[in-house]
Amino acid sequence: MSESAKEEYGPPPAAGDLTCIVLAAGSSSRMGRPKQLMDAGGIPLFRRVLNTVLTRFPTPLLVQGAADLRAALKADAYRGVHVVDNPRWAEGQLGSMQAGIRAARSLLTGDPSGTLPERVLVVLADLPLLKGKTIDAFLALDDSGQAAYASCRGRRGHPVLLGPEAIRMLMLAHPSERAIKVVHPLEPLAVEVDDPGIYTDVDTPEDYTELFVRNSLE
Repeated sequence: MSESAKEEYGPPPAAGDLTCIVLAAGSSSRMGRPKQLMDAGGIPLFRRVLNTVLTRFPTPLLVQGAADLRAALKADAYRGVHVVDNPRWAEGQLGSMQAGIRAARSLLTGDPSGTLPERVLVVLADLPLLKGKTIDAFLALDDSGQAAYASCRGRRGHPVLLGPEAIRMLMLAHPSERAIKVVHPLEPLAVEVDDPGIYTDVDTPEDYTELFVRNSLE
């Protein structure tokens, strides 16, 4: 990460008991090839998001599935990243979230059947414009809420914050279900941020061209 980027993000606040899970397991069916590894200003696409996460969380969990990302994580800067394999990635994004939560439980307790993590922040790996200050907005929340999601100008996006009850509900759900629908009864909080990066994802060749060819994002 460049020094200018660090200055923009500011000093990282304490993450406390919040675990961060980055989801990068999808097949990129609309892209036609693994978008996680596509060049995004000189680095693989998924690492742009991971670099931002690492300014706040020194030991995040990265869930992979359709593409093996380990070879792109050999630099010392990624030594703290825990790679989680989800062999059932095709069942749905919630399944990858569940795999990450199970891995977090094992890391935190040393027991695969131990207590679930208290709070989890879920970040998608295909949001290359996501700002570190958006993550700060979630770190600033107290721990009384059960679920929250990022919103910019009334449009919903990611990250998503999960409290104990939300985590319990998601772990009981089928992997094909949409997480936001599962936790809807908890009336998730909209965290308003000034960051269109929360929904500027890269799903298609047109998305990629717009961000990394026409705009020459670096």
